[in-house]
Amino acid sequence: MNKIVLFIIILTGFVQVSFAQIQFKDSTEAYNYWAKRGIIEATYAYMQDYILTVGEDKAKAEKIGKDKYFEQFLKDIDSKKLLPEFTQISTLLENNSWSGAEKKLFSPLITNFENKTTLDGKFFNTTKPGSEDLVTVIPGQNNLNQNWNSKIDEILSNYNESLLSLKKEEPKVT
Repeated sequence: MNKIVLFIIILTGFVQVSFAQIQFKDSTEAYNYWAKRGIIEATYAYMQDYILTVGEDKAKAEKIGKDKYFEQFLKDIDSKKLLPEFTQISTLLENNSWSGAEKKLFSPLITNFENKTTLDGKFFNTTKPGSEDLVTVIPGQNNLNQNWNSKIDEILSNYNESLLSLKKEEPKVT
């Protein structure tokens, strides 16, 4: 009985993963999707870490903005091939207590995307203006960046899996 249940759980996991994976024509399409999605999800991970770090009592307005962000841009993101426009996201950030994150994190990440910066860990390393400090460092706080680090790892892993699946699908020359 336990083996059957385990088999069903494993099978269900494989089916869910296969439905969640978007198929790409080429590496450019994979880059465009995962870089854009990475910016969207990394921004949210930053928001989560910020609120965890400073505390919900000190970040009430930011929490409301974070929840709006999730509802508008992240809810059911796995089922969407077309991602929201950056201008929509920027507007929400600016109007919902996240203007600093929009300016110091979100916009520099968009610049990396527009410049086709290699999608690796360095893609997400944005620094504060005139400083070597990463934007994710919160002065006077011990920000562990738990959500940020795991989200970056997840995005890069999914991007690399997409690239590997493209290589597997390349026609072999005989």
